[in-house]
Amino acid sequence: MLEINEAFDQSINDPDYARKLFLIENCIYGVDIQPIATQISKLRFFISLVVEQKVIPEKENFGIRPLPNLETKFVAANTLIGIAKEHSLFYTDEIKNLEKDLKKSKTQAIFCTLQRYQNQISPKRQRTERIHSGYPRARRYAA
Repeated sequence: MLEINEAFDQSINDPDYARKLFLIENCIYGVDIQPIATQISKLRFFISLVVEQKVIPEKENFGIRPLPNLETKFVAANTLIGIAKEHSLFYTDEIKNLEKDLKKSKTQAIFCTLQRYQNQISPKRQRTERIHSGYPRARRYAA
């Protein structure tokens, strides 16, 4: 709680510091195929936070708080290539069965929706056919 108060205390830091810190810690993520790009991103966030902090010579590390851990927020990876599930440690038989059940449930839900739709349309279609049967010309053009 003390750290949060210090982050928002204007006598210790600029007002934008707390906002930037919150956004960096909770909202921003990045993936790039080039590792140098992720390193540059981390450096830019560090610099943007350091600029907003006030230097207090009496405090340890001049009152500059360490940057939050960004190693998991900015990673070097190829987002166009998927990870093979079969070789994952977490892809167990239980997960395979759950995926099959989910696929089956989705198929059943779609079928039920289509069936419900057909049941709603059927009386309207029959009524339309009755109307068209009374008017031979309209029936000819409808087909």
